[in-house]
Amino acid sequence: MNKNVFLKRISVSFLLLLIFNSVNTFAVLPNCIVDNNNNNYYPSFIPKYGNKPYGAGKEALKLKKKLGDFDFYHSRAYKAVVNNFGKSVRLNELLVIINSIRQHIIIKHQEIPSPNRNEKRNVPLLIKYIETNYDLIVPYFSFAKLCDKDGKPIPLDLPS
Repeated sequence: MNKNVFLKRISVSFLLLLIFNSVNTFAVLPNCIVDNNNNNYYPSFIPKYGNKPYGAGKEALKLKKKLGDFDFYHSRAYKAVVNNFGKSVRLNELLVIINSIRQHIIIKHQEIPSPNRNEKRNVPLLIKYIETNYDLIVPYFSFAKLCDKDGKPIPLDLPS
């Protein structure tokens, strides 16, 4: 049963409840369980989107396939990112830095591919992109600094 059919049945059930004000009305509806003790009803099925565990969807499987056996925590690109920007650097911050470096490289008439859609949305894939283009990107990391809204440089590791 799809989501729209389920929502229509709930709407009809709610209307019947308002008209008859009786819990027993729900007993005739298919795919519903009536709890007479609490005057509630529940769907008797689990929707399809709830059956798969986290990370087992099509998108997640594509990302896992693209990553392959790449271990981004132990890559030289990840170590370069952590050494220059700390462990708390965010995806969007890293994307801004990489795009700035890319523009500089393009101005110098060198070729560097643009990160694809998945690389822009996933940290491990972005680290893999940096690893692939390591010799072009990483030398420029020393020129980039992360700053707060007042323009003060953010320390790499905050005291704990």
